[in-house]
Amino acid sequence: MHIIIVGAGDVGPPLLGLATQSGDDVVVIEQDETQAQAIANNYDCMILNADARRRSVLKEAGAGRANTLITTTQMDAINFFVCMLGSELDIPNISSVLHRVEHHELFSKMGVNVMESPHHLAANALYRTAQHPPIKGYMKIQGGAEVF
Repeated sequence: MHIIIVGAGDVGPPLLGLATQSGDDVVVIEQDETQAQAIANNYDCMILNADARRRSVLKEAGAGRANTLITTTQMDAINFFVCMLGSELDIPNISSVLHRVEHHELFSKMGVNVMESPHHLAANALYRTAQHPPIKGYMKIQGGAEVF
């Protein structure tokens, strides 16, 4: 599978580790030169130190053969724009980290699979353990219900 990952901050490296260990062909687009170098030093993948908001950069990353585009930057606006370009370039599966819940509808209308910010997920889980110390784990299900 050919995967394009945009952003190598907090979410990028663990995601990259999973993808490369699975044998996927991965291209990372990272604008920060230091982050790009850190990824290059630790992972067997192609790194583009560039701005993913440029159509030519996505094409250089292999958008024409990509199965998946995943955006993980800290800015929903950047993620949205890159997802929009990915959609225009006919990348079949597009996913993004979502930092502000109110943007969910925008991403969904475009057909983007969204994942709430890992920071929000961790904070929610930590708060739940404070509310219910004896509970070892819980899971949210559709409609807002929770399974303990």
